Parts: sequence; structure tokens; C-alpha cells
Amino acid sequence: MVSVHPFHWTPAQGQRHASLDTRPGGGYPTGMSVKTLCNQQLTAENTDLAWLWLTCPDCDVEAHRLAGVPLINEPAEPERRSSGRHARKRSSVP
Repeated sequence: MVSVHPFHWTPAQGQRHASLDTRPGGGYPTGMSVKTLCNQQLTAENTDLAWLWLTCPDCDVEAHRLAGVPLINEPAEPERRSSGRHARKRSSVP
């Protein structure tokens, strides 16, 4: 399948990243070094488990920009999510 976008996704270093590097058929193989959209040089890990990792937020923003598609649900700041959850728990305790 030919991608309509100039980037390709690959798991690397605990997250799914996107890259503009030329992608071999079947994807970036495990062990291949790729330059990511978040400006890191990382080693691809093309395994079933690795594809379940969360997406790198910086690669996600840049991929959306390159695709001309706005981010609809930008990730909330972890501190806010955590604070809100803990604040509700504390308020329910007598």
C-alpha cells in the first residue's frame, strides 16, 4: 500500500514515532536507525507489542501538520489530569 503522506510510523524507544526516512517494504525493520519527526535518531522496533505503545506527542503534532489535518483532541497535560482526579478523591473523604 502506498502512503499518501510523506511520513511513515515506526515504534522506537518506547513510543510510536513518525519519520520521513525512506521506508523499506514491510516497514522499518527492527534495528534500523531512523530520524524521527521529533528530531531524534532512534532504532526501530518493529514488533507486535511495540505497535501498541503510545504515540510520541511531538511526532503526532508534526505528522498532523504535514498531513494538513488539525489535531482534534490534543492530549491534556498529565499534571492537570492527575490533579483533577486526586482532588475529587480527596473531596469525597469526610
